[in-house]
Amino acid sequence: MTNRKLGDLLVAEGLITNLQLSIALAAQQTSSRRLGEILVERGFATEEQIAECLAAQYGYELADIDGVRPQGNAVSLLKADIAIEHAVLPLRVVGDVLECVMADPLDVIATDVVQNATKKRVSLKIAPQTRLLAKIRELYGLEEQLEEVIEGFPLPARYGSLRPRRKVGSVLLFDAVDHQLDRKVSLTAVAAGTDAERKQRWLIQAAARVPSPWVSAIYDWFEYEGNCWAVFERLEGESLAHVLRTRGSRTLTQAAELVAQIAEGVDHLHQSGGHCGLVCPENILVRPQGVLLTPFVEPAFEYRSPELEMGSAGLPASDVFALGTLLWECYSGENPHLAEAVRTGQRLAWADPLKMDVQTPPALVEVLTHALAKDPDDRYGSAVLLANTLRAYNWAAVLASQSAKQVHQAVDREQLLSVISQGEEEPTRRGFWSWLFGRQAA
Repeated sequence: MTNRKLGDLLVAEGLITNLQLSIALAAQQTSSRRLGEILVERGFATEEQIAECLAAQYGYELADIDGVRPQGNAVSLLKADIAIEHAVLPLRVVGDVLECVMADPLDVIATDVVQNATKKRVSLKIAPQTRLLAKIRELYGLEEQLEEVIEGFPLPARYGSLRPRRKVGSVLLFDAVDHQLDRKVSLTAVAAGTDAERKQRWLIQAAARVPSPWVSAIYDWFEYEGNCWAVFERLEGESLAHVLRTRGSRTLTQAAELVAQIAEGVDHLHQSGGHCGLVCPENILVRPQGVLLTPFVEPAFEYRSPELEMGSAGLPASDVFALGTLLWECYSGENPHLAEAVRTGQRLAWADPLKMDVQTPPALVEVLTHALAKDPDDRYGSAVLLANTLRAYNWAAVLASQSAKQVHQAVDREQLLSVISQGEEEPTRRGFWSWLFGRQAA
């Protein structure tokens, strides 16, 4: 049988129409998303239907994702970040073959990444992406558990399939389906008439100014039976706060790109109305397609700039300070200002990038110094300028150069110590070549 493209296969199976396929293909031309993702988003097909078609067309086994029992030695071969990013769940090792479940078996990049990371050949099964990702989070211990059981939150009949996700401060996050518009959404709930509700309303207004790929889309805000609800696009991903807490710091390249994306979103908000005031790890969702800034909580004091702490109104430069703080925390794994406050015993204490570890690349120190200047006028003129600066560096090359420099310094130091010690033992005079090569010249 000749393999057909996914869209043609779904049409042939009567799951979508030619018109729906044309609409999805047109949408694909203006985005980098896969056709299956667009079809599911628009409600033309389900993830289960797509998985079944791919399995039948290419001869892969359709995995029972609820019943799979992966072996521990297989899961340990693949880091959680790779498993989540490429939607791959390792099942078992058989000789030099790693059996996996994937959402998209045609994703050559994903299979290459898994093979390079595990040094194994890959054998595949298929499962719907949402259920697969949920299973990956469960098995790797990445699911953010709710602090308490959430119940008793009535909603209009328009919203169904309400599922609690997490609690962020006083805000509760749910997934649901908007039956009126036939789309998946996420909702946040907070008790009406409280200080938490007033803060949440302000944050929602700050984030809802303009569309941006790096800021969550907000559809509605309403009060219903004692709670205020905000309606978002479906919010996928894991909070950056949870990532840093459970898996530690990011690589410099990852940290720079993450902050650059958020900085672009912040700049979009600045262009439409001034200070944003949303930047902190709790408000950032990490997804395979990039990060997303969401208005969950008011940032804690360690993300507030000196002028804000002194009582001044927020400025775009205040967000640049928060972005610099975010960059430092992603790279080091801890908030620098909170650590400085603990060290000095003062609440109002801001870390100095010039006092960072000597092994920190000077380029990063320079960026942080410019972003975290105490005087707002000395910081980057805009969030997008910070984003452009971060992307102007090849951070992998910067780190490689820094490592090479440290190796040379260590070698020079050893050679110098060797010369000094030999000089004490051997009073005879040694020539230049002997000193340079650490041995007697021929």
